[in-house]
Amino acid sequence: DPGSRRLLRSGQLCKALADAGHDTTWITSNFDHYRRALRPVPDGLVQVSDCLSLAVLEGPGYASNVGLARVRHNRRFARSFTEYARRSDPPDIILTDIPTTEGAAAAIAYALEKKIPSVLSIRDLWPDTFGDQLPRPLRPAASILTAPFQWQARFACRNATSLVGISENYLDWALQKAGRERTSRDAVFPLAYRLPNAAPRDLAEKQLAEWGIGLDQSIVAFVGSWGRSFDRQLVLDTARRLGGRKDIVFAIAGEPMDGSLVPEFEAAPNIRLLGWIDAFQISI
Repeated sequence: DPGSRRLLRSGQLCKALADAGHDTTWITSNFDHYRRALRPVPDGLVQVSDCLSLAVLEGPGYASNVGLARVRHNRRFARSFTEYARRSDPPDIILTDIPTTEGAAAAIAYALEKKIPSVLSIRDLWPDTFGDQLPRPLRPAASILTAPFQWQARFACRNATSLVGISENYLDWALQKAGRERTSRDAVFPLAYRLPNAAPRDLAEKQLAEWGIGLDQSIVAFVGSWGRSFDRQLVLDTARRLGGRKDIVFAIAGEPMDGSLVPEFEAAPNIRLLGWIDAFQISI
């Protein structure tokens, strides 16, 4: 991918495994979620290092985080994974994530077919959060509309060898979907972040000035997709309470998952909405 991109959860894990000498294949989509752009699909694997290869599988992409186009993309990617896996040698172990429920169900089904151990990592509570994304008149019907995704989530949780959550609550959610008690194979692995090298002072000062942030200000920062799983109202209320403090500024980087509260954030004089920023800008 172009630009200075940072490795997220899957990328960090793949790199750590490969650095430890394990032959690792990172399977991903040809759609760059952050740039909303399609990547080229190479013929075969991309060899990143001696122990790390990258499989880029086809999907149509989507313009919005919420909508039928994203569902279509997720289904196509799951189908692409199944086609890829069946023409490849089985691995010793497979790890998959929710989201997406489609990809997770396909990966766990493959693991069952090949009788190999599987790990399911829960990074978001799909599809339980889908109801909040529906238009208000349709929310009472959320359980019916999300039934296929609920089946996929329960199937993946019930049949995974090991369940991993980014918090205790996320692991409990997975165990509830699985309908079983916690075992020694289940664990919590919080989200991690690899600290980047500090940006040169002159470049940092220039960038902060472009963002309207003073060198003497303390920065309260958030980087990520700020969706409904985050308490955005709390952040907004806190910024408003600190509105008289000229030494504090809130820097919110990333893309809002929906338009709620965006005008209120934009109107707060001590909040800066930075949009997507790269690894270099994060280091500032």
